[in-house]
Amino acid sequence: MATLGLVSSQDQVVLDIQREIVNFMQLPREDKSKNIMDIWTRLKKMYPLMYECALVALALPTTQVTVERLFSSLKFILNDQRNRINPSLLEDIMVVRSNYLFDKS
Repeated sequence: MATLGLVSSQDQVVLDIQREIVNFMQLPREDKSKNIMDIWTRLKKMYPLMYECALVALALPTTQVTVERLFSSLKFILNDQRNRINPSLLEDIMVVRSNYLFDKS
């Protein structure tokens, strides 16, 4: 919140992002056949804040399949005999299991 004409650092970041978006919207559209990471690598210096947001957005799964698989795997871990498992231990088991299920190597 601005007080006495001063802008907080959080407000400044919001203003900087808004400025980047306005400038970005002036660019011509890219061909959909181009690699999105190549495009953002090229635009990284011109739009550093939007680049960081793009990395986060592009890291999100495009489907819910991975989440559904992890929920399905819970039935193998949490059952009637193991219904009081420590949440920290459950999280550790899920990380190990998800690494096993989704490891592409």
